[in-house]
Parts: sequence; structure tokens; C-alpha cells
Amino acid sequence: VESPTPQTDITYDVQNPTPSITSVANSATVSQIAAASGTVADVINAAYSQAASGRGQVDRVEIAIKAVDPAGGAILVPRYWDGTSFPEGGESENWLNTNLYSGDSPPDMEYAASSWTYPITLHQLPTAANGGLVNGRKFTIYLRAYDETGNAYTMFTVGEASITFTADIGAPSAGVTTPMNNAKLISLNPISGTANDPLPAAGVSVSGISLASMSLTYLQGSTSYYWTGSVWQTVVADTETWIIAGATPPPTTPAFTDTYTTSAVWSRSGAAWISDKNYTLRVRARDKAIPINNTGAISQISFTIDTSTPVSVIGTPASSPVSALTQITGTANADSAGLQKVEITVTRSGDGWFWTGSSWSVNGATLPVQISGTTGDVTWTTNSLVTANLSAGTTYTIKAYATDLVTPDANSQLPPGPATYKK
Repeated sequence: VESPTPQTDITYDVQNPTPSITSVANSATVSQIAAASGTVADVINAAYSQAASGRGQVDRVEIAIKAVDPAGGAILVPRYWDGTSFPEGGESENWLNTNLYSGDSPPDMEYAASSWTYPITLHQLPTAANGGLVNGRKFTIYLRAYDETGNAYTMFTVGEASITFTADIGAPSAGVTTPMNNAKLISLNPISGTANDPLPAAGVSVSGISLASMSLTYLQGSTSYYWTGSVWQTVVADTETWIIAGATPPPTTPAFTDTYTTSAVWSRSGAAWISDKNYTLRVRARDKAIPINNTGAISQISFTIDTSTPVSVIGTPASSPVSALTQITGTANADSAGLQKVEITVTRSGDGWFWTGSSWSVNGATLPVQISGTTGDVTWTTNSLVTANLSAGTTYTIKAYATDLVTPDANSQLPPGPATYKK
């Protein structure tokens, strides 16, 4: 009986598997490393199994994460991640295992692609919480892969198996240029400000400003109103009060009026101001870091729009005639902006001369008085004219003029023109 000829089937495989990173883009600026993942491909051979991890062909994918800080940082000589930290003395390459999965390539494809992820059990990715992710720190992720026959991929092709990116976890800031905090104004156009995303260190790039947002509100009684960009509406939720102050187009508008490497300038016009209201303006900025933009803290100012002329009343003397005069008094109200000053004029009948504070003159001038405050019904007094300055049987006319705190052009009861005038 003829014995069967011994037979062994072998697969000749000299093709290296090819890993790639898909979760982080090369040269990206990131606020967090949400995941490290990608694919690994190998030429389909007899060992192919669609359901097996690595498709039955790839044995493992390994990852190394290198970090180096800018000048002045903690890591000036590159260190490698050990699964929980960048340890001192960790300057040598430290290759870590990944999770390897199967895939779903059609069987007629030349290459079988499967996927990998990191971290594995008991490992972490660098985060701000564990001290691995530091503002301005530069990272490089390297991949290498081995198939079941021992072929290894160690080329570290940039953009595929080698990805370098920078951490940007510093939140940008926003501020208001116009108006100033606590300003008292007749009108305002435009509202303007800046947004800044400072460099973490010299020569280290940041993601840059994406947009600045603003919330403009006022309170009337117990009801809040916000500016939509075109009209005032009642507030239902705080989130709806925020509108774009400036952005980096396209497609978001309105665009920043000026954009620089680490800052931008924004401006908004068109608010229909309602007089005698105190307005609250809040601003914040957001950068372009991925996968989640860093959003800065809210900066807030308050200002008043007041177009109303203040009022003043003379209290003393209260009636005519008078037999003695020790002081002239009254009240004034300049809300909402507040009272800046009260001035009076005193004219004498017959010749129409003015009291200057020390004598009667043909040249008239307003006289300052003392005020007791700036808000509400403010009392004012002066003793610049007393009985000794009066003549019996003569009629005198006292007029009071209140001026508020609005700048640069205050609301005032004074007539237009210089404060000093001639009858």
C-alpha cells in the first residue's frame, strides 16, 4: 500500500502591517485627548478571520506617547508616558499595549483592516486632572505594529503612525473697551471689546480665538430684558441672552473687526437704547482648541443710558416777601445717571444785574451750591446771598439749574452755551 505523501501548507508573508492614528490630527491644538484610536491594515492571507481580533493576522499594535514642555516647563528633556504619568527618568521609549479589535472589511479587499484603541485596563491617557496634559506641552504619539508572522511596522510615517500636537487648556478672556464700567451715557454706538488667547510660553502656538459672545440685559421692575441683536425681548433662560459679538468667519457672523495671532477685536451696533435704564453687559470668549473649545470666564460691566433732563426745586425762600435771608435751599433729582451739580442765578429787578457771590454785576454767572448726594432727591444749599446783600423793596429772581453725571455731554437744565453769560 502506497503511503500518502506528507503535505504542509504555508503562507509566505513578508508584508508589514500598517497602523494609523485617526483620533488626533497631526499639528492639532487640543484641549483634551479624548481618545487614542485608529486602524491597522495587513494584506489578506490564509490566516484571515473576519471575527478575530487583528483579523487573525495582526498580533498587536503598540503605542508610545512622548511629551516635552516649552522653556521653563517641568519636562525639558522628552519623557514617555508609562500609563499613568510621565515619570522622572522616563526618557527612554516606553511602548504600551493597545486594545486590538476585528473589523468589517469585505472579503474581496486586498487588505484586512481592524481597529485599535488606548488606554488599556488600568491605564489612562494624559489629562489635566492627572497632570499629564499641561498648557503648551507638546506631544508625539508613535505607533508600531506586528503581525502573526513577526513582520513589524516601525516607520512612524508622519500623519499616520506619528502624530504631533500641542495642548491648549488655557481659557481665553474677553473684555469690554466701550463703554467703561459704571459709565453714564446719553447714547452708545458701538459696543466694542477684545478677546485674547495668550501664548502659554514664547514660541508655543495656541489655537486662536473662535468667537466672542455677549449678553446685554436690563431690569424693569422684576422683568429682565435682553437684546437679541435687533430688538429687546423678555428673558426666559440665561442661555438665550447670549449672542455673537464677533467670530472668525466663515460662516459665523458678525466677523471680528480685527484678528491677530492671539487676540481679536469685536464690535456690535444697533441697540435701541431705552433711557433711564441700568444695563448689564457680559462677555466671554471661546478658542478653537479641539475636541472641546476652551471657554473663558465671564467678564461683566454695568452702565447707564440717561437722556432725561434733571429737575430742581427751590425750597427756601418759600414765599415772598421775606424779611430776612440766611440761605437758599432746594432739592434736585438727576436719576438714573445721578446728580453732578446744581447752580443758581440771582438777578435783581430794575437793572437786571446778577449776584456774583460777592457783589452785584452786569456780568452774570451761575453760582455753585453744596449738594448732599448724587442719587434720589438731593438737598442743596448755599449761603452766598444773605439779608445784608439785599435792598428793601427790591424784587429778586432765583433760578436753579441741575446737571447730571452723563458723559461726555451731560443732561442739564442750563441753557446751551457757556456757563458765564451777559444779560
